[in-house]
Amino acid sequence: MPKKKTLGDTIFMDKEGFASLLDQAAKLRKKKIPWHNCNICGEPYMEAELIDDEDIGFICEVCAKSKKELDREQEEIEMMRREAKVEERLD
Repeated sequence: MPKKKTLGDTIFMDKEGFASLLDQAAKLRKKKIPWHNCNICGEPYMEAELIDDEDIGFICEVCAKSKKELDREQEEIEMMRREAKVEERLD
């Protein structure tokens, strides 16, 4: 028995195209379920699942956690650099 062809077998698209297709389908059904891509990883998510970051825009929870960790690490590095400069001045 041959495999039944699906839309996915015919249409090749990137993640951005997939989110656009989902958004268009919601509009055709007259439902407002906007889809957006995470501005870091590019995966499509519903708007309600994303965090609207003031610097980056819409990002998913996983990327938001990673961004917070990276920001924290950068603050620690900056603080250590400042401390090293102060110690150099004292010597």
